[in-house]
Amino acid sequence: MAAAVKFIHCADLHLGSAFLGLGRDLPELAGRLAEAPFAAFTRIVDLALREQVDFLVIAGDIFDRDNPSLAGRMRFREELLRLDAAKIPVFLAGGNHDPVPAAWPPAVKLPGNTRLFAADTVEFFPVERNGEVIARVGGISHSRPRQTDNLTERFAALPGGPFTVGVLHANVGAQPGFQPYAPAAVADLAGKGVDYWALGHVHNFRKVNEAAPAAYYPGCPQGRAVNEPGERGCLLVRVDSAGRLSVDFHPLEAMRFEVLEVAGLADLERFDELADRCRQTAEQYRGGAPLLLRLRLSGPTPLNAELRRSDPAELAGLLGAALPPNATLERLELATTGIRTEIDTDSLAAEVATSAAELREEEALERELAVLRSKCPGVPEFTRDELESIRHDAVERILDLLAGTMEARP
Repeated sequence: MAAAVKFIHCADLHLGSAFLGLGRDLPELAGRLAEAPFAAFTRIVDLALREQVDFLVIAGDIFDRDNPSLAGRMRFREELLRLDAAKIPVFLAGGNHDPVPAAWPPAVKLPGNTRLFAADTVEFFPVERNGEVIARVGGISHSRPRQTDNLTERFAALPGGPFTVGVLHANVGAQPGFQPYAPAAVADLAGKGVDYWALGHVHNFRKVNEAAPAAYYPGCPQGRAVNEPGERGCLLVRVDSAGRLSVDFHPLEAMRFEVLEVAGLADLERFDELADRCRQTAEQYRGGAPLLLRLRLSGPTPLNAELRRSDPAELAGLLGAALPPNATLERLELATTGIRTEIDTDSLAAEVATSAAELREEEALERELAVLRSKCPGVPEFTRDELESIRHDAVERILDLLAGTMEARP
């Protein structure tokens, strides 16, 4: 009968993350944002100690860049030392953000309990408990920021043995939204003698393989932007003496991102009613983890013209005050329209809509903005979503003006 095994699988810590400009946009939160990935990892270590796990696996992108700061590397080492004192082994794989050896200079020595996988070959290490080998853990690190070869091909078929974990930072199964680094098919995971694939690179929790061998992405333990919303954490994996596997997700993010959509505004005619609606909708987040909330107002509303001619910062401040105490407004997005009847069938409105469509197809707006950007060094390019928002806002403003003009006719 095999020994029972318990371990934690995490990935994509991204220690030292710049948070994609959020620190600049929300300077009052800059310190908390910079601290959040470290705080999330501290919680992972706390969980490992509390659960008395047999080992911890971190499947790549521990650091956010291949030249992590000395302070960041020392803080990471301090957490590893806590596990070393409890005799809990740690297995690390370098990912595309922290390839080996570039991101791991020898100035900061890893504790004796920690194994960093090489980048040129797959290495396996035994895990012992009371003198008995209860598991083996193997993996390989990335050697460069853009690893394009299939690293599963370097895992040779293993003979039978204890429960085996394979550690891999890779895009397995062509996961959408993530770079195809170390690409592999799900079928490539079979026949390697691995019972559980501890994957990294994809920032959302995903079960990749239903049948044996099991394969999971834990996601990143700390979201880095509003496009990584919801609970974030790690996986606590248990294997009983019969080889049965259970995988439990543990949320532990230090700061949470969410997008709050507030629609159905057609019956609201006063701003205080809108603030109340936002407050009621946000109640679901009261009392939870510190929250960065993007508020999106959408749909037809009599307040559209008032909202669009208001100062954006002032409007964000007024609606941000309606959020729960644990929430900070990350951004306010207006996707509202006016409530129009006659204007919708007016030929001039149709012409406005046609012109907007032509702007999109001819990319005239992009060209005009590129000229303006050339006169403002340091201004980043607009994303496709931002360009679409600019077009939408312009059309809505024109239609509101047209509607107001028609209503004023004698």
